[in-house]
Amino acid sequence: MKGRATQDYLKAAYDLSQKHGRVSTSALAEHLGVRPSSVTAMIKKLSAAPQRLLDYQPHRGVVLTKAGRRLALWVTRRHRLIEQFLVTVLGYGWDEVHEEADLLEHCVSETFVDRIDGLLHYPRMDPHGHPIPNKNGDVQEVRERPLSDVPLNKRFRVSSVGSEEAGFLKYLTEIGLTPNATVKVSETVAEGSVIRLALFVDGVWHQRVISFVTARKVFVSAP
Repeated sequence: MKGRATQDYLKAAYDLSQKHGRVSTSALAEHLGVRPSSVTAMIKKLSAAPQRLLDYQPHRGVVLTKAGRRLALWVTRRHRLIEQFLVTVLGYGWDEVHEEADLLEHCVSETFVDRIDGLLHYPRMDPHGHPIPNKNGDVQEVRERPLSDVPLNKRFRVSSVGSEEAGFLKYLTEIGLTPNATVKVSETVAEGSVIRLALFVDGVWHQRVISFVTARKVFVSAP
């Protein structure tokens, strides 16, 4: 397979495209923690490669080609299975696994990944609620939307989170806003900057107040 940098860029493009469609160079730069100029140089290289892994249009960002998507799903499968393994078998918290998986996804064998998959009984989701591609590169479609965009007083299930930053995940754990939690938005206040929630935990509704920014990073689906 391609080198680590190529894999990282394609996985990032895939992750961002699931929420935003065509991916801007600035979004890739922020996601990867690199300079925009470095991103532009790399995506030009990947779009001009013989295999053509990205379709790049200046000022419009990038989309994965068929070949690029295939490789992105291969890396994504490894990453998400390793995350699930770390949580399920080794007892890591969901806020601890992203960087570990980033390191391991590039160096473990295909046999190792397949054995993790079997050991975990072929999980469909990772600890953050993201679908795990199967060995054939098929991935489950998830219909979800940001918590910031749902109607008031209607029940939803937290399906995934849009950030794996450790501090953000610890905060969500503290307030109980984690995958599979039942939630409804009670009110949007302070000119849309704050959202009041009701979270159903242990048979009781609990009131929470979160920022609109946080609500945009939490995704929900039908209960």
